[in-house]
Amino acid sequence: MSLDPPTRLPVDATIREAATEMERADTSSLMIGDPPSRIVTERDLVRGLAAGLPVDYPVDRIASPHPLWVTTSTRLVEALNLMATHRVRHLVVIRPTGEVAGILSLKTASEAVVSRLCSPVAGP
Repeated sequence: MSLDPPTRLPVDATIREAATEMERADTSSLMIGDPPSRIVTERDLVRGLAAGLPVDYPVDRIASPHPLWVTTSTRLVEALNLMATHRVRHLVVIRPTGEVAGILSLKTASEAVVSRLCSPVAGP
């Protein structure tokens, strides 16, 4: 399974810049600032705009300051359980060295599960 790459924006980026970068990178989340980073998701942007925040509002102020994370050795079922328990759609994936390996989105995790379930029982 491939992870979504950790696309980053600087701490002083705006909601508009975050939305633009998500569209450009075809991703649903971004890391904000240098590690330890915050994470901002499409859901965060929608909540901020629905609350009446202007598009030039600092995205760092609506980003999750303590994103949930798993390690590269975490089993997919454990990651999905963590997402369901905490009602989140993105987990930061950390390498044993402590650096960010990527973002596991619910979409990516679901596609991996479906792929495994649809695989043939035995090879050719």
